[in-house]
Formats: sequence, C-alpha cells, structure tokens
Amino acid sequence: MRIEALDLEDRASVSALAQRLSGMAIDVLLNNAGLYGGSWDNASHRQSHDSMDYDLWEQIMRVNVMAPFQLVHELRPNLEAGQRKLVINMSSDLGSIANNAQGQSYAYRSSKAALNMVTKGLSVELAPLGFTVISMAPGWTQTDLGGTSAQWPVEESVANQRKVIAGITTQDNGRFVDLLGRNVPW
Repeated sequence: MRIEALDLEDRASVSALAQRLSGMAIDVLLNNAGLYGGSWDNASHRQSHDSMDYDLWEQIMRVNVMAPFQLVHELRPNLEAGQRKLVINMSSDLGSIANNAQGQSYAYRSSKAALNMVTKGLSVELAPLGFTVISMAPGWTQTDLGGTSAQWPVEESVANQRKVIAGITTQDNGRFVDLLGRNVPW
C-alpha cells in the first residue's frame, strides 16, 4: 500500500501526484471527494435559497467536480496500464435530480449532479479504451458530513461498497448505483 498527499483544491497538487505515480498501473480509481462545507447539521444554512455562501459553492464545485475530472485525465495513462480500468466517482443520493424532494443543499447537490454528468461523459468517451466509469452513492453514512443520526455506520457502508465494486464489470459502464448495487435515478 502507498499513501500520497493530495490537495484537491490545488490543480498543481493533482498534477504532482500524477508525476509521482508515473509508470505505475492503477486498476481502480475511487474519486472520493465529498466537500460539503461542514456537517449536515451545521452547514446546510449556508446552502439555502435564503442564505447562499457563493465562495463555498465555488470551492465545492472545484473539489467535487473539477478535481475528480482532472484526476481521471492526469491518471489516464496509469489506468490504461491497469487491468480493470475502473473509475468510480463517489456521488450522493443528493445528486439525483429525480429524487430531489426537499430542496436545500444547493451547492452540494449541484456538485454531485455535475459529477454524475462528468461520469456519464467519461463513460462514453473512455469505453472504447476498455474503461468502466460509474457514479456511486454511498448512502447516508455516519461520517462528519452525515452526522450521528445517519442510516449507515461507516464500516457497514464501506463493506457494502466493496462488494459492489468487486462485482462491477464493463456492462456497468455509465451507471449510477448505490452501496447495494441498485440503480439511482439520474
């Protein structure tokens, strides 16, 4: 195992990571960027129609959308050298336009919806090269973002995600799935 430092707000940091990993095959790239701007309980007011923090929105878009795209671009040679050529963009149920029944969290929601569009585009563009690109929603998980009242303990969410990831094939290219492998509406 190898651990590398990376600042997703800094494009130069992403490029530097790609340089450090030059020549190394990567089988699975899990883009797990998930900036919300605080916890669900204490930051949602900064993303409301009545009180939007536009600087936060811009930061969230850079981290949750642009950085994952740049990582795929910069690490494409590494992925091409890998066996699975699998890219998983960690999205959210909140990125589902069809399932939005409560409004709020505009910055986070729009970033994950945009990430889903990036996923779909990459799945089309990279499929001829043998890539599989999907979006995954990890469920409402008891992290700093999800809070203690979230549905899924971290260990259970991760175990379910690992099972789904292990079973992904090229037939899944372009899908948006949850931690149980079920389709999430776009």
